[in-house]
Amino acid sequence: MKKNTARSLESLVGGVTILTLLLIGLISILELGPPQIMIYTGATPFNTGLLGTSDIYAETKSIYPNSFVVTDWSKPPLLTDKCEVVVLISISPEIPYSDSEAGMIADFISRCSEKGVLVADESGNSNKLLYLLGSSVRVLGNKVLDVSSRLPYPVAIFNTSWGYGDELTLDIASSLSIEDPKDHYIALSGYIPAAYLANQFGEIGDRVFFDVPIAYEDTYGNTKIFVIGDGSLFLNQIMRSSYKEKYLTLYTEALDNLCRHRSECYVIFDATKYIGGDPVSIIMRGVNPSLLVTPEFIAAAIARIIHPATWLPPAVSWIDSVIQRLVSISNLARVLVISTSVLIISLALLSKTPTRRTDDPIGYKENISIAFEGRISDLVRKPSLTRRDFQDLYKAINEIVYRWIDTKLESNECSEKLASKGADPTKAKIFCKYMKKMGRRANFETIYPPIVRWEKAIKKALKLYEEISSSIDLNSLSTP
Repeated sequence: MKKNTARSLESLVGGVTILTLLLIGLISILELGPPQIMIYTGATPFNTGLLGTSDIYAETKSIYPNSFVVTDWSKPPLLTDKCEVVVLISISPEIPYSDSEAGMIADFISRCSEKGVLVADESGNSNKLLYLLGSSVRVLGNKVLDVSSRLPYPVAIFNTSWGYGDELTLDIASSLSIEDPKDHYIALSGYIPAAYLANQFGEIGDRVFFDVPIAYEDTYGNTKIFVIGDGSLFLNQIMRSSYKEKYLTLYTEALDNLCRHRSECYVIFDATKYIGGDPVSIIMRGVNPSLLVTPEFIAAAIARIIHPATWLPPAVSWIDSVIQRLVSISNLARVLVISTSVLIISLALLSKTPTRRTDDPIGYKENISIAFEGRISDLVRKPSLTRRDFQDLYKAINEIVYRWIDTKLESNECSEKLASKGADPTKAKIFCKYMKKMGRRANFETIYPPIVRWEKAIKKALKLYEEISSSIDLNSLSTP
């Protein structure tokens, strides 16, 4: 009795300790809030979706190993003291450059002897950068529309100084302009023969514009700048289409020209001008769901959904409001809630109370071996075995063991008494320990092991029982 009391007290203390630690951990998790995983939907190398530039960055890295992505210009990548050429790439920036940011970029690329810049922008957000880099090219931020359909998909003709020539379909492109060229060498590299122009408010005029400039090469001093009024040319959706080669050739040849065909060229992708957010904020911004099917977004969404800070506070609030409504209805409702709670707690406590024996002591029944063999036969014939089958098997073996040694399987003396009857001590210890552990698991007295294949557990129990029963000295068994 003292042993059982001590064991119960030990289990209670252990359970309370575990619950306390779990509560502390849960409160800490709630305090920290859901994981803040930044997801991008714009033309950043971090976006593997259709509107990202992860594919073009991978292509660049394969050609020029010294390719890097910058997320903070106060912490740029390290350049060698004898840096010969560096190329900056900015594709469809979503946030305009400030004077300080553009100044830091200009200072950074000035560390190298020769500089190259590739800007593909339809919004005009790159104009401050172009200005502080000394370029005369500007992005107007309008929309160039096809002259026949008035849709933003005109066909541009490219003829570059390095020999690239082709016709490419654009996607929501902007026209370019030249401001104060001074001593710059400026070449028109791409144009649209005829098009309508829509302003930033979407207003379309009736005038048709001819030879609308869409790409310029701006060369001055040790700097080469290539500006295209359309960043969609280099997005993943193009790189994964059947037209990839046409657009990729324009990019790689432009990059080679800006890098002066030097393999040691540093290529820097600017990833600082894109709007990111968690899955909820992105969805609230009205982003097309078809563009969000990326591993990063799905992982971030799942992490947000399953985090306790997402669902636990609303659940607790809902339960609290339900209880308050029930209690506020009437005194009768209050009595019903309290009575039901007491009844549930009482039933839970009573379910843990061991049942008292009202029959004769185990082992003093007749023909118990025959009954046990019948149960085994029933188990063997079953197509599948469950936890309840293990419970039946446990009861039958427990009865047999009690008949042998006048002790139950869960007793601490089980293995010693079986050994005294001729069983191998080691096997007896393994048998009693396994049966006790799995018996408690079958009765939900413990959660260990958490995952059980009951068919495998039953077969192991039968094997252990056969080993023990075959070694028992039947002549030494106690009789009633």
